[in-house]
This record gives sequence, structure tokens and C-alpha cells, in this order.
Amino acid sequence: GYLDSNKDMDFILNNFDRVAKGIVKGVCAIYGIEYKEKEKSSLSREEIKKQIIKLVEKL
Repeated sequence: GYLDSNKDMDFILNNFDRVAKGIVKGVCAIYGIEYKEKEKSSLSREEIKKQIIKLVEKL
């Protein structure tokens, strides 16, 4: 179905890691790539966000 309500958005935001993992597993399955669990990062989400912004700014 579509994600077209506040309830849907709340679910995504409150289950971000679960949703992201499901998307990654689906993309891997489509392209025949083995999904492997990654070790948890010691960085916080905020630190990761800052690093991503720095990388994007370099583009």
C-alpha cells in the first residue's frame, strides 16, 4: 500500500531502523546480494548525520 497518513509516517519514524533494514534486505534480494548484519557503530545517529552532511558537501 501507500504511505499516505500520519499513522503511516509515525510508524516509519518510530521504527526507522526496522524499516530501513527491511528496505535494504529487499534491495539485496532483488539484486541477488547476500545481506549481512553489520556490527553496531559506536557513533550516535547525530554523529553519523554530521559525517554524511560533510561527505555530501564535498560532492
